[in-house]
Amino acid sequence: MKVVILCSFVVAAAWALPMGETELEFKRLYVDPTTDTLPQDLGPRITNGREAPPAGNRWLCGGSLISPTHVLTAAHCVDGADSATVYLGAHDITQAEASQLVVQSRRLIRHEDYDEGRITDDIGIIVLDHPVVVNEQINIVALPPSGQVPDDYEDQDARISGWGRVSGEGSTSPVLLEVNSTVLTNSQCSRIYGNVPNTQICTSGVGGVGSCSGDSGGPLVTDNVLIGVVSYGARGCPAGYPSAFSRGETELEFKRLYVDPITDTLPQDLGPRIINGREAVPHSIPYQAYIIFTAPAGRWLCGGSLISPTHVLTAAHCVDGADSATVYLGAHDITQAEASQLVVQSRRLIRHEDYNDDKITDDIGIIVLDHPVVMTEQINIVALPPSGQVPNDYEDQDARISGWGRVLGLGDTSPVLMEVNSTIITNSQCSRIYGDVPNTQICTSGVGGVGACNGDSGGPLVTDNVLIGVVSYGAAGCLAGYPSAFSRVTSYLDWIERNTGIKL
Repeated sequence: MKVVILCSFVVAAAWALPMGETELEFKRLYVDPTTDTLPQDLGPRITNGREAPPAGNRWLCGGSLISPTHVLTAAHCVDGADSATVYLGAHDITQAEASQLVVQSRRLIRHEDYDEGRITDDIGIIVLDHPVVVNEQINIVALPPSGQVPDDYEDQDARISGWGRVSGEGSTSPVLLEVNSTVLTNSQCSRIYGNVPNTQICTSGVGGVGSCSGDSGGPLVTDNVLIGVVSYGARGCPAGYPSAFSRGETELEFKRLYVDPITDTLPQDLGPRIINGREAVPHSIPYQAYIIFTAPAGRWLCGGSLISPTHVLTAAHCVDGADSATVYLGAHDITQAEASQLVVQSRRLIRHEDYNDDKITDDIGIIVLDHPVVMTEQINIVALPPSGQVPNDYEDQDARISGWGRVLGLGDTSPVLMEVNSTIITNSQCSRIYGDVPNTQICTSGVGGVGACNGDSGGPLVTDNVLIGVVSYGAAGCLAGYPSAFSRVTSYLDWIERNTGIKL
């Protein structure tokens, strides 16, 4: 069995070397420069030595915690490994610090286009065996919003951190080290390493700084946003050569909730929006479900609504590609083992047969629970609209959105159930933002700074205690002022009855 020992860090720092473990291999961090003449504008750097020879079947890398269950690292770190041991909350890895948390992972995802020879698409994900609870020493790093994707970060100051070697022949550091370096253009970096694609980003090393053996997979951060994953550098950490990183412009963990608006000018009648809300009164939304979907490619978070003792209504894009689901009912604080919580498995997921992933239409699905649940004060069924309400467009009505999703576009998911009220707008108003919004969808305006965000997909839109919508999509990155769009439940009553046997 091959094992990768990962050190993940953010506010959380995690490392890979338990006390007494000193003979770990380093995964390859280096390439041979295409020139022996270092351009003067890159400046000198003091990092030297040679790469450690291959030894054993375990190796050290770094990583960044990007969700309670995911660590972002390099593809060359997870490549060939069967499992990983992740250390979070560490500073001095030789000490048994009270802040340290050790989490195992048996699910490692390597980018499908990773090319070991060219070291391209060098990015991977570690799916932790169980979620971690964030605290002052363990927290999640922000990923770049989609609006920053074209940003090349040229000349920006960025921080590299890790427990790797402090020189090419030196020892790894027992304490977490950090250094700041300036981001180069890819054309500058290509003068050293040949063709450096746009999926990579380089730092100059001016002032004798950079990454070295053991830092692979670790973070490159600017303005508290993760923009790079340590990939490679010159063989042996020679003085003056750049460090290269896989660019961090990616969103993970959540199934797609977003589309690109067709306009940059927000109509005034929709108003501004800050994606946040208030904590729900514990167990006041007893039909709310917290769902973790599992597939060969990974796991993701969605919401849902209990509509019968054996059925949860959610979004088609949530069930799409999944093999099974773990459904949490009766929860308020998902980080706690509350006595009210019930965990139910499902191996039967129903996606609407006409679901269109590109147009995001017919975005509705059903989870069939492996066994019926018993109703309690904390777990109950939400009412579906009577057939007589089918023509109702609910225009201008106040409706409630709820979920454990992100409270900001770049923020963390909420540990407690959040709720917010918003006004329903007409489909013609919503179409001015997203193009053609069909009658099978319903939108809320977001006026007052409210709406759905990552992780809320599949969750409920309710008015007068009746489920009228299923969270489907919104503007990329939870942009301020844009509507949230839902699948309209009244359009799917026949489909729901046909697939569940619920008489409506």
